[in-house]
Amino acid sequence: MKPNRLILCAFGSYAQPTTIDFDKPNQNLFLITGNTGSGKTTIFDALVFALYGQASSNNNKKMGSILQSQFSSYETTPYVELTFTDHGQTYTIHRVPAHYQVYKRGPKKGQRKEKAENGSVSLTMPDGRIYPPKETNARIEQIMGLSKEQFMQVAMIAQGEFMDVLRSNSDDKKAIFRKLFHTDIYQKIIDQANERKKKGENDLSQFKTRLISELEHLELEDPVLMAMRQTIVQNQNNDWEGYIQQLEIALETEKKEKEIWIEKEKKAQQERDHYYSLHQQAIQLEEAYQSLSVANAKKAELDAQKPSMEKKQTLIKKTEQAWELSHLYQQYTQALTFYKEVMDSLSQAQKQEPILHKNMEDLHQKVVREKTQYDAWMKEYHTFEEQIQRARNIFDEIDHCDTVGKQVNEQIKQNELNLEELSKKQTTLKEDFDAHQTIVDAMKDLDVRKLQLENQKQELDVWDKDLDEIDALEAKIKMQQGAYTNTSFEHDQALISYLQLSNQFYDAQAGLLAAKLEPGKPCPVCGSCQHPHPATQQEDTITKEDINEQQALVQSLDTEREKIAYDIDAMTKKRQELIDAHAGDFSSAYQMFEKQWKQWQDDQKQYQNSTKQMEMISSQLTDLETNLLTCQNRQQDLSIQKEKYRVQKETLKKETPFESLFLAEQQWKIKEAEKSKKEQSYQKIQSAYEKAVAEWHQITTLMNKYEQEQPQRKQLVENTQFTFENKQKEEPLEDWQTYVKQYTKEDVETWKQEMDAYKQSMTTIRTQIQDAKQLIKGQPRPDLTSMEEKLKAAEQMLSEISQQAMRRSQRFENNQKTIQTIQVQWQHHQKALQTYAMYDRLYRQLSGNVSGSRMDIETYVQRTYLARILDAANARFLEMSSGMFELRMKELESAGEGKNRGLDFMVYSHVTGQTREVRTLSGGESFMAALSLALGMADEIQAHASGIQLDILFIDEGFGTLDDHARKQAIRVLQRMSTGTKMIGLISHVDELKQAIEDQLIVTKDNKGSHIRWQIS
Repeated sequence: MKPNRLILCAFGSYAQPTTIDFDKPNQNLFLITGNTGSGKTTIFDALVFALYGQASSNNNKKMGSILQSQFSSYETTPYVELTFTDHGQTYTIHRVPAHYQVYKRGPKKGQRKEKAENGSVSLTMPDGRIYPPKETNARIEQIMGLSKEQFMQVAMIAQGEFMDVLRSNSDDKKAIFRKLFHTDIYQKIIDQANERKKKGENDLSQFKTRLISELEHLELEDPVLMAMRQTIVQNQNNDWEGYIQQLEIALETEKKEKEIWIEKEKKAQQERDHYYSLHQQAIQLEEAYQSLSVANAKKAELDAQKPSMEKKQTLIKKTEQAWELSHLYQQYTQALTFYKEVMDSLSQAQKQEPILHKNMEDLHQKVVREKTQYDAWMKEYHTFEEQIQRARNIFDEIDHCDTVGKQVNEQIKQNELNLEELSKKQTTLKEDFDAHQTIVDAMKDLDVRKLQLENQKQELDVWDKDLDEIDALEAKIKMQQGAYTNTSFEHDQALISYLQLSNQFYDAQAGLLAAKLEPGKPCPVCGSCQHPHPATQQEDTITKEDINEQQALVQSLDTEREKIAYDIDAMTKKRQELIDAHAGDFSSAYQMFEKQWKQWQDDQKQYQNSTKQMEMISSQLTDLETNLLTCQNRQQDLSIQKEKYRVQKETLKKETPFESLFLAEQQWKIKEAEKSKKEQSYQKIQSAYEKAVAEWHQITTLMNKYEQEQPQRKQLVENTQFTFENKQKEEPLEDWQTYVKQYTKEDVETWKQEMDAYKQSMTTIRTQIQDAKQLIKGQPRPDLTSMEEKLKAAEQMLSEISQQAMRRSQRFENNQKTIQTIQVQWQHHQKALQTYAMYDRLYRQLSGNVSGSRMDIETYVQRTYLARILDAANARFLEMSSGMFELRMKELESAGEGKNRGLDFMVYSHVTGQTREVRTLSGGESFMAALSLALGMADEIQAHASGIQLDILFIDEGFGTLDDHARKQAIRVLQRMSTGTKMIGLISHVDELKQAIEDQLIVTKDNKGSHIRWQIS
């Protein structure tokens, strides 16, 4: 991927459409330069925003309406358009961020809308078609082959951010590499191993809890087993297998004891059953003796009642015969009475029928005449009724017109009042709106003021940071001055020692010469032949090596002192540069800023309040205008309605012959009274006729009925008379009427029940006597007391033995079941223990939780990527540092000691042959190392994402920390990288780079925003 053209409009500090043609430079390495805050980094933001919908910085993600330019009006739609080439194909992305617009009409015209408009994106493919919007972002990332995070590491090395990887610890690097190289699968493996370890630990705990719970269910008598159980429950003893074996032995003993007691229980049961059988036989024999005695006494009583029962049987027979004759006689007399009544009624009906028929015929002729007259009159009545009903309807409509007309007049008056009130309110609201509009217009520069204040705040933050750095430099200077004093003192002491050693050495040499002097012979040093004071020979001999060693110490301290002096001078210059960079008093400047910021906040609140009030007033005005229009339309409608009802009323009056509803109703009442009389007269005649018809039909019906019943009634009299007389002949009973009067049917039923009870008692007693004799069969009467005592003793013995046997059986079965459960749970526990141990070892090894090996598997895998990154990075770092330094990883053997340091960086010095921490690098050395590392990471990421062709690299700032030599080396490396098709852009305001790089994109900024121009070699 290589950018060809980038267009920014109303984006960031670029107000006007600004086109950057990346094909214009003659060289692939170019410089983007300009003052601080001029808009250099915004170019980064725009390019990354076009690709991914976010600005470039990972630490300060800018997106949405915050990207809208403060230098352009809200009427201008912000956008970024990027045209780039990938694998010979040209694509164009047009992306609009979320942004605010203004109302184009209505009372809010010209004001900013409350809600931001949504952003949008479009992708033009090489063949000119527009890619579907919903899939555009995914398609762009597919074309790029890199996520935004990877792109930022490969192509956009943002200001200060590429130092993070260099200085961060291994855990922070691991998080970065996880996103870049997708190694999160290894963390998922660790998490899965941990989950399984926790599950195994939980399973072990559950099995242990179940085992202890089952131990509590054991019914133990052996004190040794009880004591062992207590120690195991309290985790004082873990010999579960030994304890289970002891439980199995104890269970076998319990089984034998249970079988012995079961056998005892069987014998006791047999003895108890024997005595129980004898006792039951004795009870039955005693009951037979008692039943026989009672039955004999009852039989004697029944035998005494036998004569009276025989007399009662004869009385029952005669009384029943008398009542039967009485019933037959009643049937005969009743039939005779009914027959006479029918004959009398038939005679009377035959006399009345002709009279009633003549009356019916006369009334029928009168009804026909009256009906003809009534129908003719009712026809006239209905015609008049229709006229009255029509008049009522018309006068109801006239009344309705009057009522509605009055209501319409009232509504017209009320509507006129409403129109007047709405007009006054509209005038008041417009005046309020104009007042707030004046305030809003006076504060249109709020966004510009905010941007200026934010810039001031940034400058103050930089100033504050510089003040902190000045304080730190002063502390370092003070510390270095102390070190210089100490080193000077050590140097002076070492120098004195050196001089003393030199004197001692030369004195020793003089002593050696003096020892060889002879009187009269010349001294080899001064040539004198006399030696009045020869030097004495020293006991301690000082060697030349001692002097050279002390001299080296003096030189070393002198070098160190000079280095400290150089550092003090450098820090003093740096401190003065920071002081000179900021004129005035920081506290006063900050107070002024806070004052201006508070004033801006107050103005912002007032602006927001006025804007809110204008919105409310605008909404109210809209509602008022709607209401006014509604009232005006209603006034017209009401006038039309008023005229409509007036015309309708006049028309209705012409449609009725009645002058008023009152006169019509009076005539209707007269007609109704006349109708009532007619109806009553007709109904009276009709009712008389209907009554005559009913009476005639009734008499003829009775006559027919009596004529049909007469033969039947006569035959019934003859039959009942014959039956009564025949019964008297068959069973003669002369005084039957006496029996009927003396005894009732209920008496007969009572006597029958007494006879049945007597016979049933006699039968029952005879059966009891027979059964008792059959059971006794000559046996003697039993002794129940003796039998009961023997049975009770046998049952007591059985109960005691059964309780013992049951207790032994229950305890055995409970302990057997519990021990079996314990054995099964113990097997599950052992399997769970093996599983837990396996996952515990696996998790601790993978996660780096092993003592002396704190490096996890993800870090170990990432070291492979990091090794390749360092290979590529060191190729640049060695060249930039003139072969002095290279980056290395922490040695594998020590990378896991204490904590995870598997991704920690070390710096190897080819000068000293020593390895040291990266934090010991100077600022310039750190920049070179970080830049080399970033370039190495870019190489590895691009290699890792196969098929990617990325011919772009932007580097933002950092070159100001390099000295001339290091800067030249860095530029040389970048120039070598820019050969071919790769385009490299450096963002910096360092003057030396302007001389080293000929093709430059110069960014400037004024009160209208940022501007760019190319300066080509």
